[in-house]
Amino acid sequence: MKQNEFEKKLLQEKIAAHRRILQLETRLLKKELNPKRALHNLSKTVAPKLLAIPALQSIIGGTNKHKFKLLLVAAAAMLIPFVLNESRSPKNSQKNASGA
Repeated sequence: MKQNEFEKKLLQEKIAAHRRILQLETRLLKKELNPKRALHNLSKTVAPKLLAIPALQSIIGGTNKHKFKLLLVAAAAMLIPFVLNESRSPKNSQKNASGA
């Protein structure tokens, strides 16, 4: 009888652990899908790529940080419609494929 109770308790602990893991993964996924978080992550990945472009380096000049901030805002403003269209495009392509 003790073995059966032990297995039952172990199963309950496994279920609780999996439930906790699922809660943490769900919370992390919600954070990643938050538009502000996505824009922050996008700016972290895009900023170094923008700095690698020689033409932009000459515009920035390395001394005026306000120009750099303005450039980042302008780049983000140009990228947001592209990102939004790309996030919608798989849905549109699936609709077109099923309709054809």
